[in-house]
Amino acid sequence: MSRYFNLTPECYLIIGDGRSAVYNLDTGAIVALDEEQTKAMTLAESKKPIEDDAAVYEYMAGKGWGFYSSAPVFVDKARPLNVFSERRIWQLQMLFIMAVLQVTNQCNKNCPDCGKTFCPACVSEKHEGPQNELTVEQWLSVIDDLAEAGCKSVLFTGGESLLYSSLTKLVERVRSTGMEAVVQTNGEVSLKGIPEDVAISVLVSQGSNIELILKNLQGRDKVSIIAQDVDVQSTFLRIPEAWSIRRTCSAELLKGKLHLKGTKLDDFFNRKLKDPCLNGKMYILSDGSVVPCLQGRREVLGSILTDGFSGVFRKLTVDYWCAQIDHRLAEKRCGNCEFRYGCSVCRFSDVEDSCFYDPKQKI
Repeated sequence: MSRYFNLTPECYLIIGDGRSAVYNLDTGAIVALDEEQTKAMTLAESKKPIEDDAAVYEYMAGKGWGFYSSAPVFVDKARPLNVFSERRIWQLQMLFIMAVLQVTNQCNKNCPDCGKTFCPACVSEKHEGPQNELTVEQWLSVIDDLAEAGCKSVLFTGGESLLYSSLTKLVERVRSTGMEAVVQTNGEVSLKGIPEDVAISVLVSQGSNIELILKNLQGRDKVSIIAQDVDVQSTFLRIPEAWSIRRTCSAELLKGKLHLKGTKLDDFFNRKLKDPCLNGKMYILSDGSVVPCLQGRREVLGSILTDGFSGVFRKLTVDYWCAQIDHRLAEKRCGNCEFRYGCSVCRFSDVEDSCFYDPKQKI
């Protein structure tokens, strides 16, 4: 009598270069399979009779991730939407979440790792010769275009955004359109003129003047701290309870499977059907250049000055928002990795230098 093995609806088999991984979208756990285990599980998932009682079947059945049957069984896989909507997801979910405006490249600090951090909140780059920055009128026009495009929030950054003399005027224009305004700062410049109910994001790194930061932010409740390479417990002893803290570090390397995150149903499909880091976000540099993000600022899509807002916005949505992650990674070694839907490595990092996972090594 023929015997079959099936993964449960919440378990997905993702095949890489010779190896594979099983994702449990209910618990978020991922199990790596070697070459022999991959062959056995691929045979089972193709609805063909299994040839023997491979240990991987017993293991999966014991975890509750699979089951045996005496005949082929159709397993309706768990998904947040049906297969037809899945194919049309970009028509259904084109959301413009946030625009990041680097209003100035100038900064009052000279951080040694500026622009080299993992997912930088701000960047100030040295340029040969003078650099033309957008005028107030041009930024106001951009803000109006963002509102018309359906943008939900605008983050002002730099350099140091508070060094931009007309920042208050830009914040007021954003709020008048119904969009949320957020100001990114190092906290060491006065927030005079910025309404107290405007959200403030503060990057605190080694060498930051904590006393000055606390003084400048005194009386504000809508404050988010990005703690980069600092001891949170010893550094933020006296911050208000209403403030939030998020940790980050100056360099996050992918070492083996250490960069894997819990991958539940929504996480899995967000990574499978789009690029959650880039989707719904627009970054405009101080000279008008549009880039996918500050980490990927070398990939310039165009300029709102020479190419127009609508033209660059269309290119952004097609080339980045609507590009499935498999396509975005196709030219890198992770393009066919079995962990590609559970890995949070930056798309613009040098994978050859930062990823130490070798699919040829034994698990």
